Amino acid sequence: MKANRFTAVSDGAIVYDVAEVEQQLDDVIELSDPLLIRFQLNELNLEGKEKVLPTIDVLRIGIFLHEAAAMALSNGSLTEAYNLASQSQCLLVNLNLASPPKEMKPIIYVYASSSQILIGLASKRFTNLVQGLSFFNRSVNQFKDRSLLPEYLRAKAFLNLLWYFFSRKKKAKRDLNSIIARSHQKSKPFNPRIISFSYLHMARLVREENSKTDVHSIIELLNKAITWDPNRAAARDKAEIMKTELMREYKLKK
Repeated sequence: MKANRFTAVSDGAIVYDVAEVEQQLDDVIELSDPLLIRFQLNELNLEGKEKVLPTIDVLRIGIFLHEAAAMALSNGSLTEAYNLASQSQCLLVNLNLASPPKEMKPIIYVYASSSQILIGLASKRFTNLVQGLSFFNRSVNQFKDRSLLPEYLRAKAFLNLLWYFFSRKKKAKRDLNSIIARSHQKSKPFNPRIISFSYLHMARLVREENSKTDVHSIIELLNKAITWDPNRAAARDKAEIMKTELMREYKLKK
């Protein structure tokens, strides 16, 4: 499949803010169902001809290819991960060159940065990883006040980096703590799914690094992940499983 066969056309008079764009893309952000990803990849491959789509739909395809690349990488399919991440980045870079609405730019930039990290992880090339982190830093500095995605995806990138990035977990915690702190700002319409996933990743980090004396703080983080996901659209199911395992392991009462 060639990513450059999807061409964006202006959405006309439609005006978004960043939160609205993220809400429209919730069906592909943090997509992790392997059967659904494989089905949608097959559907894209069957679409052989070039297509002109609204900008939001081209962005959706770019994010989907990113999530498919992440799944392939987690399964050890390095060649597939490299190809999918490269297609995602190509599509997102071309989309940015087409002067998309400014409300989409934070999402385009950050997923292009994350795709560069995936390319580096799949190819095991240090220069690609360093370049991806540089792109991420630019995205965070420019857009973190408008969206949680730059810090969230950079935190995930840090967690996936190779062992010789010695401060990767410390930097991931920094980004996750920033998201958690900003989640208390009631005036900001931040994406609750990203907040839920952030609490889950923080709970996993604390569990990895600390002894059982911190089990109650871990459970508190998991409870926050659950609270931010009342409709089971984000991290609730995984948080509940982890909480049950902890309570069983340390013989805690509900």
